Amino acid sequence: MLDPKIIRSDAQAIAEALKKKKFELDVNRLADLDSRRKILQTATEGLQNERNLRSKSIGKAKAAGEDVSEILSSMDSMKTDLEEKKEQLNLLQKELNDYLLTVPNVPSNSVPAGVDENDNQEISKWGTPKSFDFEVKDHTELGEALEQGLDFEERNQNYRFALRRDDWQNSATTPCTDSIHARYSYSRAWLYRSERALFSQCGLFVRYWAVAEV
Repeated sequence: MLDPKIIRSDAQAIAEALKKKKFELDVNRLADLDSRRKILQTATEGLQNERNLRSKSIGKAKAAGEDVSEILSSMDSMKTDLEEKKEQLNLLQKELNDYLLTVPNVPSNSVPAGVDENDNQEISKWGTPKSFDFEVKDHTELGEALEQGLDFEERNQNYRFALRRDDWQNSATTPCTDSIHARYSYSRAWLYRSERALFSQCGLFVRYWAVAEV
């Protein structure tokens, strides 16, 4: 996931660069979400500070033998307001993060713009391609021909990765999770929950999990 600070620094330049990847960055939506988040965060922090101050005043009032019922009543009202603000902030932050998880990495300035792989520029070439007297199958045909092979259904093509047909585990991560399970005996449920968090942090959440949850 791109650091929000990077996007904030020059959203228009980021949006223009992402067009090379055929991705339209919704700059206005991001600005709106970020602005609302800042307002809610400031309000939440303000309530938290006020709550702390009033908590201290209760102690001082009790020590002085004063009535604290009015302060306690205001604290109850503030607690409700604070919980509401926190919930709104969490929901808004989730909406912002969910969108940012769909934003791809910014390509290098040296990457040429193009429609598909046919527009790739050949930088160097080594060796001579082999020729065969039979029709050569690509990896998708070979994988799908296996009994418990790879799944390259139409819905997965945008993600450019394959799933094993037998249990819909991502074929790239299975060796890793199998190794962890064998070494530490963690439950499978724990491993898959961990994968979700791991993929999210690695920027792979949308590619690997959106399809897995279909």
